[in-house]
Amino acid sequence: MANGRRESDIVLEFRDLLSGELAALGIRHLLDGDPGENLPLRDAVNVAAKCDIAIGFHTDAASPADDTLQPTRSIAA
Repeated sequence: MANGRRESDIVLEFRDLLSGELAALGIRHLLDGDPGENLPLRDAVNVAAKCDIAIGFHTDAASPADDTLQPTRSIAA
């Protein structure tokens, strides 16, 4: 928790906002739950198994004074 917000709340909000943008562009996609709903991982994995591509969102926290952190990006096959 940081600034009164939990990771799950932040990523759910981001997921739901992204879903709205994808829908507006006519891009078909699935969500691992209703807007604002955080399914257990085992259920989310079952949804992802039906898709060609699955994307998960997570946040990390660090002290504002920590300048050693570098952005990361991972792509799993």
